[in-house]
Amino acid sequence: LLNPTAEISVDEDAPLVTGTGVTLKAYDSAGGSFDIDSGGYLWYLTNKPSGSATRLNEEGVVTAEFIPDEAGTYTVELVVLSTGNASEFLFSEPASLTFEITEATP
Repeated sequence: LLNPTAEISVDEDAPLVTGTGVTLKAYDSAGGSFDIDSGGYLWYLTNKPSGSATRLNEEGVVTAEFIPDEAGTYTVELVVLSTGNASEFLFSEPASLTFEITEATP
C-alpha cells in the first residue's frame, strides 16, 4: 500500500483579505482517493503574523477554514491519515501552503 500524497488548495475565487474566510481543501496529488476515517485530516496553522489570534475552525475534515485577523503571511500544513486496512495506518508527508493576506479596504 502507498502512503497518501497530500496537497492543499485554497479557494482562489474568494479575496485573501482580513475579515474574510479562507477555505482550504485537501486532495491527493497522486490522483488516488483517500480512505479516510473520521479525523484523518490533520490541519495546522504553522505561521501567522505577530499579534494574530486566528485559529483554524475545522480540524479532522477534508476542508478547513479560518478568518485572518491580521495582514501578513500565513502558512497552513496538512498531514493525511489513511487506513490501509484494519490494522495499518498510513500518513502522508506534510504538505504546506503559504500565502499573503492583505488588509481589507473599508
